[in-house]
Amino acid sequence: MWMNSDTRELWRRFNKLENKLNDLSRKLDLIINQENEEMATLADLQAQVAKTQDTEDSAVALITGLVAKIQELINSGASPEQFQALVDDLKAHTDPLAAAVVNSQT
Repeated sequence: MWMNSDTRELWRRFNKLENKLNDLSRKLDLIINQENEEMATLADLQAQVAKTQDTEDSAVALITGLVAKIQELINSGASPEQFQALVDDLKAHTDPLAAAVVNSQT
C-alpha cells in the first residue's frame, strides 16, 4: 500500500468532514428555499392588505360623498326628483363597488 495508517486516517476524517459539509450545504439550501417561499407569501399578503385598504378607502370616500350629497339636498330643500337622481346615481355605482369588494377578498 502506498498510504500509511496516519494518511489513511486523515483521508477517512477528511471524507467524513466532506460528507458533513455536504449535508450542511443541503440543509442550508432547504432553509434558503423555505425562506424564499415565506417571503413570497409575505409579499402576497402585503399586496392583499394594500388592495383591501384601497377598497376600504374607496368605500369610505363613496359613503362620505353620499352623506355630503344627501345633506346638501336636504339643506337646499331638494325635490323628490333630485333625490331620485341621487338614487339612480347610487344604483349606477353599486355594481362597481360590489365588484371591488369581492375582488379585494380574492
